Amino acid sequence: MPLNTKHQAAAQRKVLNHPPQERRTAFQIRGIADRVIACSLIGFTLPLFCLVAVLIKCDSPGPVLESRSCIGLGGRRFRALKLWFVLRYYGREGIARLVRDQIMWAQELARQVDEDDRLERMAPTPFSVVCFRRKGSNEENQALLERVNESGEVFLSHTVLNGIYCLRLAIGNMATTRDHVQRAWELLRAAV
Repeated sequence: MPLNTKHQAAAQRKVLNHPPQERRTAFQIRGIADRVIACSLIGFTLPLFCLVAVLIKCDSPGPVLESRSCIGLGGRRFRALKLWFVLRYYGREGIARLVRDQIMWAQELARQVDEDDRLERMAPTPFSVVCFRRKGSNEENQALLERVNESGEVFLSHTVLNGIYCLRLAIGNMATTRDHVQRAWELLRAAV
């Protein structure tokens, strides 16, 4: 949707008055995606719409700004641009290595959960997410989750499988190392 046809016509005249080599640098703000890109280039963020998940809870006394709340209505091309940046930075082999390592660390953690008599794994681990729980009640598992997350070093999430409260450890950040996963395991064992 055009912002204003009068301004759009003026911008078009301004672009056409430039020599061809300068036309590439002049741009015209046409829609909401262009506004988001233009504002991000100069350092502004526009709260265009708010994404609020029902499961996200925050005990902070003041307002919390989430970066996900300040995004534009990204279409297929805008989402593809983010993927393109990741592919350009890491390359195909780099991304494959990262994914392979993260799956290997998750399977190692799953073996450690299986070896611990106090814990039980609740789902297979074909990817980099480990679903497990402490042998006990749902309330004990909720308390365990809160104790581990209170440290601030790691963040575990939860899910409910067949009415049973389970903890989830997901390895997905590009900067995560094996040491981070082992530290999460140490915190978890200490909290059980």
